[in-house]
Amino acid sequence: MLANFWLIPMPVLLTLLLTLCLGNKLGLRSAWLGMCGTVASLVLAAACGSAVLSGEVLELSFVWFDDIEFGFYLDKLSWLLLLLVAFLATLILFYAYGYMHGESGLLRFFAEVQLFVFSMLSVVLANNLLQAFIFWEIMGLCSYLLIGFWFYKPSAAAAAKKAFLVTRVGDVVMLIGIILLFNMFGSVDYQVMLAGAAAGNYDPALLTLATQ
Repeated sequence: MLANFWLIPMPVLLTLLLTLCLGNKLGLRSAWLGMCGTVASLVLAAACGSAVLSGEVLELSFVWFDDIEFGFYLDKLSWLLLLLVAFLATLILFYAYGYMHGESGLLRFFAEVQLFVFSMLSVVLANNLLQAFIFWEIMGLCSYLLIGFWFYKPSAAAAAKKAFLVTRVGDVVMLIGIILLFNMFGSVDYQVMLAGAAAGNYDPALLTLATQ
């Protein structure tokens, strides 16, 4: 399992695809399908616990396109966050099973929830800021869609637009910070940046600005 730790978000992706294929037939039971994915991710994460808690750090990376790295990183902190995300997502889906009873658009709702959970797990596992930013943007899209789920209600539509505008401003600022960090360290890989910071290879004022 340790060699395949990067598969932790995959059960949620699988149940998302199944929901898209079978959601109209399953209806409210899509919640249980989603819970199968989150529980499986929780179990896969828990299976890495003994190694991670003993101090082992798991990492896997490969080159994406030219020299852009795509990879996964698991240490104690990210392991705890994976457990928390998967556990809370299971509770959310369980609650939604009762809350969404009698509602229409169940396929859309449960697909958006599962895409949100998959993206959050992927943010936690990312080993660099660019990869984390990509999945963060997917989470932002899912947030917009979920907030505006009842889009025919003026209040829901207005709340979705407000959330979209606020998060876009934050995302632009976040992207600027990533660019500044790349200019300082020549990489957005967490370990490269931490090593550079430990060696003192940075401008303190610029680093403070980039991480605000």
